[in-house]
Parts: sequence; structure tokens; C-alpha cells
Amino acid sequence: DGLSSDPSSKPAKRRRPRNPLDVQQKKLIKNQKSRLRAQQLRETIQSIQTKPPFQATREEASLIETFEERRQRKNVRSRERAAEKKREAKRILEKKEEERTEEEKETLKVFMDAKKRKNEGDRLRRERKKLGGQKGVNVSAAVVGPSVGGGASVD
Repeated sequence: DGLSSDPSSKPAKRRRPRNPLDVQQKKLIKNQKSRLRAQQLRETIQSIQTKPPFQATREEASLIETFEERRQRKNVRSRERAAEKKREAKRILEKKEEERTEEEKETLKVFMDAKKRKNEGDRLRRERKKLGGQKGVNVSAAVVGPSVGGGASVD
């Protein structure tokens, strides 16, 4: 407000409010650039991995090692998050339905929907594998059939 008792202090600058569309556009561009860098890294890693190991330079070996360490950390963190979500769903399921909060009901719904999608994808993958991985075979949910049970199990 500029009414400070310290005469050397400067008045606060007023920032114009950000346009949400500008912010959103910048975010999209940033994400696009990030995806491009990730794609380039994957291509670099793939080209290095096609070489015999003794032909890789120290820098290339270091890049592969860093890439693998990051991948491992991401995988571990992903497993931890999945286990946490599973524990949370189990905790909510142990409560009587009437005692669940709206937030718990929504959390459980999101969890069960994700589980349903995963099971459907797994079922389709198994069906494709059973058909011998033939290219051009269109396996849809209608062919495999609806899921059976629909219970509230967390397993």
C-alpha cells in the first residue's frame, strides 16, 4: 500500500491479474516441450542400447545409468502410491456406507472405476494374447463380455 514507516521502502508494485487463458496456453507449451525432450531422450537411449556395450562411451553409459535410476525411482513411487490408494480404499470399505463422508465415497468411486478400467484392459490383453497376438485382430469389450461380480473387493 506504500504507507510504510520506512521512507526507503518502495511502494508495492501492482500486478495486473493474469489471464487464465494465457496461463493455460503457457502451461500447454511447457508440457509440449517437456514431452518433446522426453521423446528425444527415449530415442537417444534406444540408439545407445542398440550398440554393443563395449562401444558405448562413458557419457552414454552415464546417460543410460541415470535414465535407469530415474525409471526405477518412478516405478517404486508408483507402486507406493498404488499401495497407499489400496489401503485407503480398504479403510473406507471397512466403514458402514452410512458412516462414509462424501469425500470418502468419491475416493472409493474413483478407485473402483480405475480398477474396473484396469481389469477390462487386462482382460482384453489376455484375449489378444490367447489369439496369438495376431495383428489386425480387433478385440473389444463386447466380445470379451461384461465383468462378472461387480463386488466391492479391493484385491
